[in-house]
Amino acid sequence: MTELVKKQDGQIDVNRLIRYGMLPDSYRYDAQSFLDYMCEHGYSLMDPEGWVSFQDELRITHRGRRYEAATFNRKIAAAKRILRFAWSTHPGKTSADKERFEA
Repeated sequence: MTELVKKQDGQIDVNRLIRYGMLPDSYRYDAQSFLDYMCEHGYSLMDPEGWVSFQDELRITHRGRRYEAATFNRKIAAAKRILRFAWSTHPGKTSADKERFEA
């Protein structure tokens, strides 16, 4: 199934995730923003430092203001959906790896 949602460059295609019912359409922009952030900063999806960095970036003010709680939570939820998909389809990752990631 992972090959169905990946682009030619190996990145996850948010539009395909939505088409196959793995991601709500309302998360489209936030999920793509998360993937773009990880790529721009040189993190792989399985990199715990990238996840922490992304969360820290969201906590920083946005255009002089903090995100409202609902916006912040939606961005985190979209990123978690992507991460859960990546963990469920990534070969060779164990539950111990996932626990270390979530810590």
